[in-house]
Amino acid sequence: SQKAAKEERPLFPTTSKHAICQLIMNSDKYVLSSIALIESIQQFFNPDFVLFVNNISEHAKNALKKLKNTIIIDVELIDYPVDANIWPRFKNNYTWLSTCFTKFYTFSLTNYEKVLFLDSDMLCLQNFQQLFSLSTPAGCLVSKQKAGFQTGAILGHYETLEALQSGYGISGACFMVSPQSDDFARLLKRIQLRCELVKNYKEDFKSMCDGVTADLSFQERQRFERVTFNAGPDEQLLTYFYFGKWINISRQYCCVPWLVGKFQSGQFPIQYLNGINKQQSYMISDQLDFEGSYDEKQRRKIFLIHYVAEKPWEKIGQKMWPDCKLFFDQLAKFEDQEYVQEVFGDISKFEYTSQQEADFIWENDYRRKFDK
Repeated sequence: SQKAAKEERPLFPTTSKHAICQLIMNSDKYVLSSIALIESIQQFFNPDFVLFVNNISEHAKNALKKLKNTIIIDVELIDYPVDANIWPRFKNNYTWLSTCFTKFYTFSLTNYEKVLFLDSDMLCLQNFQQLFSLSTPAGCLVSKQKAGFQTGAILGHYETLEALQSGYGISGACFMVSPQSDDFARLLKRIQLRCELVKNYKEDFKSMCDGVTADLSFQERQRFERVTFNAGPDEQLLTYFYFGKWINISRQYCCVPWLVGKFQSGQFPIQYLNGINKQQSYMISDQLDFEGSYDEKQRRKIFLIHYVAEKPWEKIGQKMWPDCKLFFDQLAKFEDQEYVQEVFGDISKFEYTSQQEADFIWENDYRRKFDK
C-alpha cells in the first residue's frame, strides 16, 4: 500500500544546534538496539536524540523516554512500492524495502543546524562529536574499497558513481544534513517520481542522474549508463539528492565489526583522494583534522560500528562474537532491566568467543561467505 507522508511536521523547542536521528520500526529488539547506541554515545557527549518511531509498543516508548535528551515522534511510513526484482540482493533479506524512505523524515528537522542520521543497529566506541564540525551534506561513501576515503574529502562525481556501482554510494546508515525548509517536500516528490519511472536500471539512471555526469568523459558516461547499481533505493536517492556536494565521512564512523581489528592494525589504510598528502588532505574541503593527529595509529581509530549483517541478538543461546559483548554491556547499564530481560532474557549469562577465536573463524569461514 502507498501512504503519503505529511510534508510538514510540527517543530519542537530545543536549545541544541545538533541532533542525532534514528528510525525505529516494528521491533522491540531494534528499540533496545537504539537504546544501546544512545547509551554508548552518552558516555562521551549528549546532543538531542530524535527518534522517529512506527508500530512500537507503549512499553517500548516508555523505555525510550527514560533516556536523556530524547524526543520521540510517531510518524507514518513513507511507503512506496519498489520493484524488488531490481534489487534481488535485498529481496529476501530486507522485507522493509518499500518503507526504506521513511528515514528521510530526517530532512524535516529544520529546527537544527545539523542532523546526523544513524541506523539504530550501530554502536559508539569513541567520542565522535567532531563530526558536527564538518560541512554538510556529509556521508559515508561505501565502495568496494573497504577502507574508503578520508573524512573531509570532497567526493567527486566519478568516485560517487563508482561507489553506487560497486558498493552502496552514500550509506543510508550514516549521513549528516542541514535540513532546509523545502528539502523534505522535494524528497517526497522525488520518491514519487522515481517509483513511477523505475522499470529498469538504465531508465532509472537516466531519470535520476540527468546532468550529474557532465564532468565525466563520454566513455565513462557510457560505462555507468550500462551498469546495474548495487546500492539500494534509499541510498541511490540520497546520493543523487546532493550529488557533487557530498563531504566524505570515513569508514571509521561506520565500520562493520569483523573489520575493526583489521582497520586498527593498518591492513585497510584510509585512501587519500587524488593522492593528496596528509598535510593537504583536509584543506581541500576546508575541514579540520578529525583524528586529532597525523600519527597513523590515531587515524586507525574506529568510532562507530554497524551491525550490518548479523545482529548482536541473532546467536542468543550460543557463544557470541566479542563485539556483541560491547552491545550487551551497554544494555546492562540501562535502568529498565525488566524490559531488557523481557526481550533478550538474562544478558548476564551470555557467553562470548575470544577475539582470537573470532578472527580464526572469520578468516576460515566468514571471508568466503562475505566475498560471495
